Amino acid sequence: MLQKAALKKRLFYWNFTMAMNEQKELFAKAKLRGLSNREAAIAAGYSEKTASASGSRLAKDVDVLAEIERLKLIQPMEPVAVAVEPASVSVVPDVQPVQAVPVAERSVETSESLDRIALSARERAVVRGTTIELDGVCYDQTDPKDQLILCSLGVISLNRQQIDAAKALLGYFHGKVADQGKKDVERERAHDVAGGKFSPMRPPEPVQGRLC
Repeated sequence: MLQKAALKKRLFYWNFTMAMNEQKELFAKAKLRGLSNREAAIAAGYSEKTASASGSRLAKDVDVLAEIERLKLIQPMEPVAVAVEPASVSVVPDVQPVQAVPVAERSVETSESLDRIALSARERAVVRGTTIELDGVCYDQTDPKDQLILCSLGVISLNRQQIDAAKALLGYFHGKVADQGKKDVERERAHDVAGGKFSPMRPPEPVQGRLC
């Protein structure tokens, strides 16, 4: 009889221990899911009346803490869902594309001016005998002054000797400014001295430029 009583006592203790270990394991798993102590105790099988006290006690239990650490190594803790507010998207206003103006719509005047700029002075020049017309201005190739101008514009080409000769002939064709002033003063004096009804007519003034 004594042996049977001892055996029953051991079976009761073993069943109680197994139940306690199973509840601790369920409590540990519930804690890993992010439940509170009370909720984990209810999930482990405790009544709602004693869930708060049982949960606080199991949360400090050494076996429960060890089981939680063991379960963490086996499976990661389930993440807690966090509500994320959508980022505000700034609305970019519609940008109207710039319409390109077709080349055909350009004015004739603009296209002609561009064509004239694109041409060189030599290409724009019009030769009529010894006269060269460039952009509405006529130049005489026999005039050393016009020769130098045309050479500087790139219409004609002169070597060094021709340039020096044209410079030397400038005084004979156009005269110096100082010399022209003296001649004009002398001409005025002679006209005053020989003034009267039958005085000789004043000679024509020299023409500085030439027209086409």
